[in-house]
Parts: sequence; structure tokens; C-alpha cells
Amino acid sequence: MSKTCSFEGCERKHFGKGLCNGHYLQQRRGEELRPLRKRTSPKELERLRAQGLKKCSECDRVKPFEEFRKDKRAKDGRHPQCKACEAEYREATREKRLEYSRQWYEVNREQRLEYYRQYRETNRERKLEYDREYSRQWAKDNPEKRRAYVTRYRARKLNTQAEPINWDILRDVWGESPMCIYCKTKPMEHWDHIVALANGGVDATWNYAPACASCNTSKNAKDVVDWYLPRVGLGDYV
Repeated sequence: MSKTCSFEGCERKHFGKGLCNGHYLQQRRGEELRPLRKRTSPKELERLRAQGLKKCSECDRVKPFEEFRKDKRAKDGRHPQCKACEAEYREATREKRLEYSRQWYEVNREQRLEYYRQYRETNRERKLEYDREYSRQWAKDNPEKRRAYVTRYRARKLNTQAEPINWDILRDVWGESPMCIYCKTKPMEHWDHIVALANGGVDATWNYAPACASCNTSKNAKDVVDWYLPRVGLGDYV
């Protein structure tokens, strides 16, 4: 005759240490032994599954599939415990898991550091390419922030004064899609420093003007009056 669980009132088959599998797991988790829930019949489970429902193995409540995280190992593709019960368990065992992780890392510190070093060496090129692609995409998605970063970098390099740029004021003054202030025929491509940083100009909102790439490149660090008047036929007044 096969042995049964030693817990009072439980008639399940013996698994280990005189207990069935369910009570053995309770003891192993350090919980107080309690009666096991009645198992749901396969027929009932199939009926619930057909309706998109599932019974939580922890709280015994019937809930929609969406209340259970996905689990490829399960027949219905959902975890036995609902998300609420899992969250409650994680919160209850948070400190215990953190302490376990700290102790494990201390024991295996050198091994993990060596693993990270080898991983960085193996994936160096991939990481550089990822960083470059991320930077390109960020610059494309944030043109104003990119321009502000570049101008501040130049200002620091030239040891000139830099002030926060108010892009709202620039949009109010010049519009959303301004034309080049110099040639007045091409759309803006750059924000030009009217007084170049190399000539002591300040990186400030009032020193910005919309310019096309051609005009901005041609002007470079020249004085705006000396550069502009010859372009409009007033070179004799320079």
C-alpha cells in the first residue's frame, strides 16, 4: 500500500519527508502548512479556457487571460498565477531576493567581472556602432537640442560666454520655417551666429539668425557687415 501525506486530512500520495508534493513545497518555502486547495477538474479547466478564462493557482479566482502573463511552458500559454498574486509575492520576498543577490555577487565577484570584461571586448565594435546609430537618430529627432549642444561645445572651446537658448522666442521672431536672412531665397538650414564666436560673439538667443548652408559656410567667422555688403553691391561702403 502506497504511503499518503502525513498532514491531517490530506490523502494525496507521499512525495518527500512524509508529505505530498504540495505540502512539501509549502514546508520548503518556509510557510506554515495549510490545507491544499481542491484541484480543478480537466473538464472544468477546458470549459474556462474556451471562454478565455483561467483560474489562479494562488488566489483561486477565475480571471481573463489578460490577467496572467504569457508562459510558453503552459498548455494555455499563460502562467498558473495571476499578475496580482505574482506582484504580491515579489513584494513580499523583495528583501530576501536582494540579500540573496548581494551574497551571490560577493561570492562570484571576480568571475562576473571577468565575464563583463570579455563581453565588452567581444562586443566592442557592436557597441560602438550602436552608439553611433543612436547618436545619429537622436540628432535627427532633436535638431534644436543638437544645435544647442554643438554651439555650447564651440563656446566652451573658444572660452566665450554662453547663455540658455530660448527656442520659443526664436520661433516667434523668425517663424516655424524661416527663409535665410541673408539671401532670402533658400530655406533655413543652420542657425548662424551673427557675431561669430571666433570674433568674441556670445552664444545667446539674440545672436542667432536663420541661414542657409551656403550663406553660413561663406560667412564663416567674417564680420557680418564686411561680408554682407559686397554681396548686395554695396562693397564701396565697407
